[in-house]
Amino acid sequence: MCFCDRDESFELCCEKYLKNLENPKEPVELMRSRYSAFVTKNIEYLVKTDRKSYSEVEKEDLKNYCNQVEFKALEIVDYGDSFVEFKAYYILNEKLEIQHEKSYFVKQNDSWLYDRGDILESKISIARNDKCLCGSGKKFKKCCGIYL
Repeated sequence: MCFCDRDESFELCCEKYLKNLENPKEPVELMRSRYSAFVTKNIEYLVKTDRKSYSEVEKEDLKNYCNQVEFKALEIVDYGDSFVEFKAYYILNEKLEIQHEKSYFVKQNDSWLYDRGDILESKISIARNDKCLCGSGKKFKKCCGIYL
């Protein structure tokens, strides 16, 4: 299963984008591939697929962030022609966190780019005895739930 929560392997799903073999054809594909880039700490891809320009300091900050965070799961909530609403679950400082964002994308020179995102309020809503959101097959309370 790919990091982006598709039932395909990473090699058949997001890797082709991260290796610059193809460009995502729609914003939701870009969002999924960017999530996979965060998981694999592919800073070059994150910078390349962002509309803004990064200074060397900002690139280093992004790298440090990726090295501190352990991404667990991606949930696509909604998407359209130029936006994707998602929830990304991650562990930071031994605590399970959620980033709920509505991201906006623009197309430039036949490539989709991340433009900006609005952070939305959200709480982790999974029961302790449910299967863990990270896909381990364990109960949430025995896996990522220990970080609550």
